[in-house]
Amino acid sequence: MSRAALLAAAAAVLGLVGCAPDAAPASDVIRETLPNGATLVRYAALPADEAPRIVPDLRIGVLDGEEWEVFGDVRAVEVRRDGTILILDYQASEIRAFDPQGGYLGTIAGRGEGPGELQEVNGMVLKGDSVLWV
Repeated sequence: MSRAALLAAAAAVLGLVGCAPDAAPASDVIRETLPNGATLVRYAALPADEAPRIVPDLRIGVLDGEEWEVFGDVRAVEVRRDGTILILDYQASEIRAFDPQGGYLGTIAGRGEGPGELQEVNGMVLKGDSVLWV
């Protein structure tokens, strides 16, 4: 298939997607051409009684409390298969572990210059259930 035919097929598919039955009515959409040629699309706001509400499932951390409860700069969060939550706090140079309900389990790595200790750590990735790349 030629490049032109592929582009025509892609345009047809995109045109069909734009006509989906659940798309907003044309009267609720305002299109504006910006000075740089881009198109700005604005949708009408949802009525206040239909506005989505965000309800947290779990909260970890407080503004004022024990040192393990206060976070300075969270850079990463990982969750093990058993639900254990690992949180990397850059400012404290610590990785803290919490149970699935948010209960503090302990600090598994902290600030220092020796093996297994942290300094200026910026991220972490959990591989499987037992390898934590920091």
